[in-house]
Amino acid sequence: MGRQMLFKSWPIPGLSKLLASEEKRVAWATRSLSLALVVQIIISFPAWVSGWRAFPLVPAIPELPVRLGAIGDGFLLFILISALLYQVWQPTNRKVGLLVVLAGILFVLEDINRLQPWFYLYLMVFALLIAISGEKASQLRLYILQLMLAGTWFWSGFMKLNPSFEVEFFSLLVRPFGLENFALEHAGLAYVCGGLEAFAGFGMLLPRLRKAALAIGLGLHIFILGSLGPFGLNWNPVVWPWNVAFMLLGILLFAGRKEVVAKETLRKPLLWLAALLFVLLPALNLVGAWDHFLSGSFYSGRLPDGVFYYEQADRPNIPVSARPYVLLIEDSSEDLIPLEFWSLGEMRTPGYPEIRTKKQVGAQLCACLQFPEKAGLRITRKLRWATEQEVITFPCVTLVAAHRK
Repeated sequence: MGRQMLFKSWPIPGLSKLLASEEKRVAWATRSLSLALVVQIIISFPAWVSGWRAFPLVPAIPELPVRLGAIGDGFLLFILISALLYQVWQPTNRKVGLLVVLAGILFVLEDINRLQPWFYLYLMVFALLIAISGEKASQLRLYILQLMLAGTWFWSGFMKLNPSFEVEFFSLLVRPFGLENFALEHAGLAYVCGGLEAFAGFGMLLPRLRKAALAIGLGLHIFILGSLGPFGLNWNPVVWPWNVAFMLLGILLFAGRKEVVAKETLRKPLLWLAALLFVLLPALNLVGAWDHFLSGSFYSGRLPDGVFYYEQADRPNIPVSARPYVLLIEDSSEDLIPLEFWSLGEMRTPGYPEIRTKKQVGAQLCACLQFPEKAGLRITRKLRWATEQEVITFPCVTLVAAHRK
């Protein structure tokens, strides 16, 4: 009776059947993530096939570079998409899930720019789910999915609690709603936005706060879709399916559930591994010890910016796909390529935001130039608790020397 009453508070046709058991919740959550990933890969297709892009490949492990080539990328992409579509049909097939994870790892080893926050979360979840078997497997899978969603919401909100988000991003996000000037006049609302998102993640794990937290979380995703979507800024479309998938996950994983984690489940190592990945390790980003994309630090305003500078005499040597994004400086012999604009424009995803990755991209651009002694990379670092920025310059001679090591 209690469960039936809970379902009545979610008046969506057929929802009670989808949420009737933990097994069904997990199955539909897996289907949602698999389908979202297929759509996101299609949107960002140039990022996955090296022959379709000029933006440099950056090996995840420089000492062990993986080079699949355009044909190898295409074949691996076919395997990945086929496995994901099969997983939509048969979400509990662990062998297919393993194939998805292995293909994803190979793609990331070849180019860390593919380790987008959504791709990282999907891969980690799929890897954890296929490692679970035995009695009450569905219960443990459900708890792991819940940890992933709650942890992502919490850290995504917490990372927005900084002056850079207030100054750079918040007014931009509300611009499609005609509230840009209001946001600039009431900049403190940026902290309310981040705080609400963090509360949504924290509250999802507490039964008494769950309904309010879920409503806030769903509302924030609707806001983000309205802001970034085709009727708003029409920007970064690869994250649109991600937002839809997380809205579905919120309902599938939490709607109508008041249970807390069972004591016997708390002793499962995989649950603690999930807590480590999605809840604990992101905290290391606060001291620079864990990457931004692995810590919920997207749209936080804290990601470092990279600009490649070079002499105008080297314009013919710059990749053709980068030229639409070149900034021409008046009364200067320099041109500038904002790496983020180039990446979003060509690969339809942002580049991996760590400084070490941008330096490798810069080194490969330096190798194309006739006058590398007059070129290099400028990185703008954002401080967490202040609006001041630090600009670091890496000349080509430094970048190339480090790249060859």
